[in-house]
Amino acid sequence: MKEILPGVFHWKTYHEGIQAYVHSYYMNATDPPVVIDPRIPARESSGSQRMARRSMSI
Repeated sequence: MKEILPGVFHWKTYHEGIQAYVHSYYMNATDPPVVIDPRIPARESSGSQRMARRSMSI
């Protein structure tokens, strides 16, 4: 997971079902925080830990 703008995080994971990488975004710069096309990051990162601690709207 990489912070691409202040409060906007991006990560990609491999989706076995479609045999392709998919991209997900988390924005904590909004209230409430928002996730777009969420998939669990491949490994724990500080960004994914912050995301898990906050309530989100999907």
